[in-house]
Amino acid sequence: MNRLYRLLERHILNRIDRKLVAASLIAILIPLLGTGLYGNWITSRILREHAIVSIQLDLEQRANRIETYLEGVRHNVLYLAHSPEMRALIQARMRGDKATVARIRDVLDLEYAAFAATHPMYYQIRYIAENGQEIVRVNARNGTIEMVPPARLQQKQHRYYFQEAMKLNEGEIYMSPLDLNREFGRIEKPYTPVIRYATPVFYPDGRRAGIVIVNIFAEKFLKYISSPGGEDFMALVDQEGYYLVHPDPSRLWGHPRDLGTGFRLQRDFPHEWPRLLSRTPSVVKEASSIVVSQPIFPNRPDENYYWVALHVIPTHVLFASVRSFRVTAVTILFMAVLAGVTMAAFLGRSITAPVLVLTDRVRRFGRGEGFVPVRVMSNDEVGELTRAFNDMARQLEYNMERLARLTRLGQRIAAQLDHENVLRALLEATRELLPSRYNVVRLTEHEDEVVVQDGDARWEEISKLEVVHLIREHVLQERGWRALHIPLEDGRTVYMCCAFIECRTHGTGVVEVYGDDPALTTPSSGNLLATLAVQTSIALENAHLYSTLAEHRARLQSLLEQLITAQEEERRIVAYDIHDGLVQRLVGARLQLMNFMGMENPSCPQARSALEKAISHLTTAIVEARRVIEGLRPGLLDDLGLIPALEYYAQELGADAGWHVHMDVPTQFPRLPTPVEVTAFRIAQEALNNARKYAEARHVWIQVTLSEDTLEMVIRDDGRGFQVEEVEREGHVFGILSMQERAHLLGGTCEIRSVPGQGTEVHVRLPIRLEVQV
Repeated sequence: MNRLYRLLERHILNRIDRKLVAASLIAILIPLLGTGLYGNWITSRILREHAIVSIQLDLEQRANRIETYLEGVRHNVLYLAHSPEMRALIQARMRGDKATVARIRDVLDLEYAAFAATHPMYYQIRYIAENGQEIVRVNARNGTIEMVPPARLQQKQHRYYFQEAMKLNEGEIYMSPLDLNREFGRIEKPYTPVIRYATPVFYPDGRRAGIVIVNIFAEKFLKYISSPGGEDFMALVDQEGYYLVHPDPSRLWGHPRDLGTGFRLQRDFPHEWPRLLSRTPSVVKEASSIVVSQPIFPNRPDENYYWVALHVIPTHVLFASVRSFRVTAVTILFMAVLAGVTMAAFLGRSITAPVLVLTDRVRRFGRGEGFVPVRVMSNDEVGELTRAFNDMARQLEYNMERLARLTRLGQRIAAQLDHENVLRALLEATRELLPSRYNVVRLTEHEDEVVVQDGDARWEEISKLEVVHLIREHVLQERGWRALHIPLEDGRTVYMCCAFIECRTHGTGVVEVYGDDPALTTPSSGNLLATLAVQTSIALENAHLYSTLAEHRARLQSLLEQLITAQEEERRIVAYDIHDGLVQRLVGARLQLMNFMGMENPSCPQARSALEKAISHLTTAIVEARRVIEGLRPGLLDDLGLIPALEYYAQELGADAGWHVHMDVPTQFPRLPTPVEVTAFRIAQEALNNARKYAEARHVWIQVTLSEDTLEMVIRDDGRGFQVEEVEREGHVFGILSMQERAHLLGGTCEIRSVPGQGTEVHVRLPIRLEVQV
């Protein structure tokens, strides 16, 4: 240790200023690092707690909105059950007065229809008698109100909600589980989550007269539990853990009374699910995420039945602000250390400078020179130097911060791809960077002036002053920036800064910033505004280039469609030429040979056999020519579409090759764009021809499925198969490449899978909305 100290003293700490720097580092770094680390820890913990509390408050507000929504439903059910018309109907039924029952039923139909029209959350309102038979039923969907006639009313005696509601006392409300709607015993498609609220009604003598029940579209309130997008998501589960809301549709409605998949919360959180499914809010920390839960009681004051809203957030998303703070804190700490070291160096030099001057004077005096008094610097001067350095450091930090903001805002401007959005981003940047109250951009484009403004509109009158117009003209002429202060008649002084904007595609103009802060007229503000103006000019040109590129892509797509159409038209012409020329001549030659065979001498069997062989060869050539014609341009593809053409071609080829063809296609299949139908047929044609030539298959399966924007086609055989890599290595890939290239031209894919002895599968995906591949 002593040796190390001596080495440091000999080579590094051999001057007073260096020792002072070392002492300053020891004196500053220890408390600074301690304070900084402690403050970082405390602030990080507060930020973490604040982030979790914010998520809890948001989830609690969503739960309260759902409970409030359903509270209104309960009040509406009681209102419908005790309406005068309902009481009159019950009394008429007790008397057995069928005419009055029919009349009041019609009145109640109208009342329920009017109620459904003013309350769109209800898609069904019913009165069900004590025997389970519907008496009144009003359906409301997509804005259409339907009063169901008696002939279509259903028996609901065995439905669980009827049985449960009939057990209640007067004034009590039954709420059904949130499940998928059923019609005539089957789950309705598309899936419609519903919830039912029912209350019993009674005859005047106290006997049960049935129930009044309303069905609610659950989407009306499930939308409150919507995922915000990104990596975090929200979900809603019932008290058994089955998902009612989840961004993954495969997890939904796993309860046996619904789809019965059995998927629920316990699979996703096998250890923490008891806490999440409790009646109290909770926060569960997983390995890489935080799960916040909030119970929802849809039928208060009954708390035996409840749902649980969940918000699952990855920790790196939830605590992003903590990481940002830590990075900022470390940066500030580093800057503070750097400032301390710099100040120590300046202080050391200010102390050693007089000593060096004194040493020089002493040496001169030793050589016989005259003595010159040495002026000693006072502490006030050293202190002033320190203060000047601090001011400089603070100004430097401020300028660096403004530069970083300028870079970020410039990137935001450059990221816009629309003319108006670029100008809006410029105004937002000026509002954030400069102390402005009113901002405006003026561009002259093809002799038309485009004006985009932001801020307090009362300042617009100031922008119309003559002196402002003169400054604007100067900026347009000088292509730079200018600032001025404007005294007003009411004694106030306002400030204005103006910078030039130039764009080859959008003309020239200016950006103007108005405010009541004198900092607007400083050179730094003017340079910042000029820099933003330059970045805006570049962004405007980029937006124009992006628009031009989009137009070119659209043209390229149109050319692709025309190319495919032209190829098919050439095939059609060639097919017609072969049919009308070559095939007709072959048919004529066969007829001539057959006529000749009928006239030749039967005593010459060799000649007859030769003629029969020639006729057979001509017949085969005619059949093959017709197959070639059908392959060049199948008429069914033009007339009936893709599916009939595929079925006909596969059956014809199967009959020739001895296959059994299995078709799995939709019963209702619309016509697709011509390039898509042609490409799909050509790929299938190539795959089937390859199977006929090489597969030696007994069965061929063709499956076609159609989604909203994608056509999928799978062609599979049980032939001998092959090694795809070996075929590609040997170069026998023309057919494979042609299928893949056709799919790629439309932005799709074509995959060939094959194993020797296990057949071959061709899997094709084609986009219905064409995407040009360059």
